[in-house]
Amino acid sequence: MPPVSFSSTPNPNALRCDAPGARWPAPTTQLRGQPLSIRAFRSAAAALAAGDHFAHELLLIPGLTGVLIHDDWLTISKLPEGKWPAIKRAVNAIILAAAQGGQP
Repeated sequence: MPPVSFSSTPNPNALRCDAPGARWPAPTTQLRGQPLSIRAFRSAAAALAAGDHFAHELLLIPGLTGVLIHDDWLTISKLPEGKWPAIKRAVNAIILAAAQGGQP
C-alpha cells in the first residue's frame, strides 16, 4: 500500500489524509440499515459509544481533537499546541494497521 499522504487545509489545525487503496474499517453505527459513509467525532468516548473503533483509536492520539471520516479520505483536527510530526506518525501507523487488516 502506498504511504499515507497529508494535505493542508485552510485551517492550520486540520489536515486531510489520503491512503490510496485503503478502506477504513466500517463502523457498527447504521442509518436506515446501512453503515454510515461519513462520520465525525470530537472525542474518543463519542466514537466508542457509536461503535467506531477506528475513529476511537485515532482520537486516543494526544493532541487530536476531531476526525471526519469519509470512504476515501479523512480529516484530522488538533489542538493549536499539538505537534503535527508526532500526530502524523501516529495517524499513519493506525491507518496502515487498519489497511493490513489489523484492529485499530
